[in-house]
Amino acid sequence: GAQVINGQQTTRTISSVLDGLGAANEAQNALVAMRVISFAGATEKESDKLVAEVVEATNFQNSSSKADLRSNDEPQIVIA
Repeated sequence: GAQVINGQQTTRTISSVLDGLGAANEAQNALVAMRVISFAGATEKESDKLVAEVVEATNFQNSSSKADLRSNDEPQIVIA
């Protein structure tokens, strides 16, 4: 159940580097800063709420409104 939150730029950069190298083992010495947050013991509903709160609290690199974050709401995910 692990997922990347607010890491789109990081994951795209990693992917482009690996694509450019042609082999994943070429990047085995790469260092990537990350924060791991565990929601152990949380129900699925609680976990979804906590993820939304983390996204809102940590997304300050780019301006975004609450409307921008609506795509993460359960009804939107079901539609997709």
